[in-house]
Amino acid sequence: MVIVLAAALTSLWAAPHLPEQVASHWNIRGEANGYQPRAVYTWFMPVLLLLMSLLLLFLPLVDPLKHSFMPVRGAYYWFVIGITLFMFYIHGLSLAFNLGFKFNLISWMMPGIGLLILGSGFLLERARPNWFVGIRTPWTLSSPTVWEKTHRLGGLLFKIAGIFLIFGIFFPDTSMWLMLIPLLGVSLFLTAYSFVLYQQEQNAPTH
Repeated sequence: MVIVLAAALTSLWAAPHLPEQVASHWNIRGEANGYQPRAVYTWFMPVLLLLMSLLLLFLPLVDPLKHSFMPVRGAYYWFVIGITLFMFYIHGLSLAFNLGFKFNLISWMMPGIGLLILGSGFLLERARPNWFVGIRTPWTLSSPTVWEKTHRLGGLLFKIAGIFLIFGIFFPDTSMWLMLIPLLGVSLFLTAYSFVLYQQEQNAPTH
């Protein structure tokens, strides 16, 4: 709630200095290609932050497997704070852009995305089977062993990808690809990995 309040106060401070039409969307080269009226833009992010935070805090309460959430609730709550801080960071970048500062917004997003992915790695390696957080493939949800092995490796790969993404700020012309390729590659690999583990488990001889 402190972060949400900070976002609202930042919007209030910046609003008188913003143009009537405010850039709100950027292409992969960091060029603005979408705009909103100033009144809508000013309050969009603070309201989004509030709703998103409440949703993330509410989801574990309705999870049918919420007993699995209890051992990792500390890591999860830190992750919620991390997401909220990341969105506040994006809000600050977009405000700075619209206030006239010249920079490649997509490149400057990369350290924030990298830190968020790095934090996701710490959460993944601690996650237990549930319906909202983790690598939820049909095979991880069908086997506690497959879940554990996939998340142990997934946590490591997400940490490596996060560290890699942080340095995307130094490559403004390719920063979007530097984000998409590692994340897509890791996600596809972990999906396949969970499938292979499950097949091995099902085909293992029983005694």
